[in-house]
Amino acid sequence: MRTPHTGDASTAAQRMEALGRLAGGVAHDFNNVLMVISGYAEMLAQSVADDDSKEAVQTILEAAERAGTLTRQLLLFSRRQAIDPADVAIAPAVQSLEKMLRRLVPEDVTLDIVGTDSRLVARVDRGQLDQVVFNLVANGRDAMPAGGRLTVTVQGVRRAGFVDASGEQAPDGDYVRLAVSDTGAGMEEAVRLRIFEPFFTTKAAGKGTGLGLATVYGIVKSSGGYVDVLSAPGRGTTFEVYLPLADAGVPESDAVVAPAAGPGGSETILIAEDDGIVRGLLQRTLANAGYRVLSAVDGAEACRQAGAGGEPIDLLLSDLVMPQMSGRELLDRLRVQRPELRAIFLTAHTEHAAVEAQLAEPSARLLRKPCRPRVLLQAIRECLDDVGASGGGEVAH
Repeated sequence: MRTPHTGDASTAAQRMEALGRLAGGVAHDFNNVLMVISGYAEMLAQSVADDDSKEAVQTILEAAERAGTLTRQLLLFSRRQAIDPADVAIAPAVQSLEKMLRRLVPEDVTLDIVGTDSRLVARVDRGQLDQVVFNLVANGRDAMPAGGRLTVTVQGVRRAGFVDASGEQAPDGDYVRLAVSDTGAGMEEAVRLRIFEPFFTTKAAGKGTGLGLATVYGIVKSSGGYVDVLSAPGRGTTFEVYLPLADAGVPESDAVVAPAAGPGGSETILIAEDDGIVRGLLQRTLANAGYRVLSAVDGAEACRQAGAGGEPIDLLLSDLVMPQMSGRELLDRLRVQRPELRAIFLTAHTEHAAVEAQLAEPSARLLRKPCRPRVLLQAIRECLDDVGASGGGEVAH
């Protein structure tokens, strides 16, 4: 097992942390831009009539969706993407992906999945675990253009004195080890040291974004795990993911999703959003759906709007993180006079979202930017109609 020098480990950890902060900041700003692009494109799609225009608008929406995927990958790398952890039996979860994994690899690549012990339970986001497996298998496939063998292994291990790829010292203890090994050409040391950096790739232009392994790194770290890579030229590569072994128990079942409600209404909604372009999109989206809209550039103006006429306000739609007054603070102030006021928070600052979502009452929900107009309208209708209010929490974008 590779054991880096203390100085090398410290430098690697600092570099990955700095890259994470940069990636998270870029993703936040880009999410606001994407919300405007996809939002107005969706509106445009409803008004154009000729086929050429419809195709052009659909291309814009597809490009925005692809860009949104890239920002989510950046947030995963920076560990600023929210996760929904549950107790998952790792071996059965990986086994359940076998059919899809076999479609992912060509006929000249032999795929073996080893490990069936259902007692190996770790607390992870199931969707993100699937993404880790798919990304590692795809990476192994690409490392063997002439064919070879790909082995996915799940086993329980006890580790002591382990330092991962970022130079972080892992606590001694019991782990679930998920490993993906290929029989490809392997990597030089200089490549291996950079393999988890976002946008770093050895593939030809147009063959990859350089975010697949960075995404793996972010997911594993967000799950409290550790990741390493063992490789040498001519000896293939093994990626190892170590997830802390959870107490044995029955894995949590999937949550029941409430049925979608109608998209429009006539209630009064107060918007608080400091980004002017996003605020304009929200105003137009709600007005087109029949709602009466009050709009404010920040929390202070929203309070003035709410107190100006004493009229009923049915829902607050607020950015979560604003200068001087957060969306949560704004809701608290408005509820002094309107204790039953419901709220939906919008955020691109996912590092703040987990804390704020825990503080939010059942009648306050969370939407992540970028979110499409139809998703926003559905969330508003559900919140006003009290669908699933006892659960509150987050609404997927």
